[in-house]
Amino acid sequence: MIDDSAIAVEACSPRVGEAGTTTIEVVESVHRVTAIMGEITATSHEQPRWALNR
Repeated sequence: MIDDSAIAVEACSPRVGEAGTTTIEVVESVHRVTAIMGEITATSHEQPRWALNR
């Protein structure tokens, strides 16, 4: 029984690593989207000033 459990754990270890990598990629993507949204927000706040200065 212990041997079977050890084999099962070994078989799942690569999947756990892949899940961790995927999670990191998702978090990085969310940070990029957040930064882009921040840039869009900043630009939208500046746009009315551009229109007034023309």
